[in-house]
Amino acid sequence: MIVIEIWDNSIKVSGHANYAFKGNDLVCAAISAITQSSVTWFSKNEIKVNKNKKIPIFKLSLINDKKENKDKLNLLIKQLQFVQKSYNKYIKITRK
Repeated sequence: MIVIEIWDNSIKVSGHANYAFKGNDLVCAAISAITQSSVTWFSKNEIKVNKNKKIPIFKLSLINDKKENKDKLNLLIKQLQFVQKSYNKYIKITRK
C-alpha cells in the first residue's frame, strides 16, 4: 500500500501499491509521475526534497511557505487524492 502523510508544509509518500507486478504497476506509476513532476513547480530555494530509491520514499517540504507555494502543495495533494478515489484499496492518505 502507498501511504501518503500530509502536514501543513510537507508531504511524505512511501510504500508500494502492489496493484501489479513491479514495472507494470499503474498505481505506482501514477503516484510517481505526480510527485516527481511536482518538484518542477518550485524553485530550488522554495522546497527541500528527500528521495530514497532503495526504499520507496519521497518527501517534499516547503522552505518558503508563502501562499503560492502552499497552493502548489495543495494542488499536489488534490492530484494524489484524485488517484486515491479510483484506487483507494492501494493508497492511504492521512493528515498529521
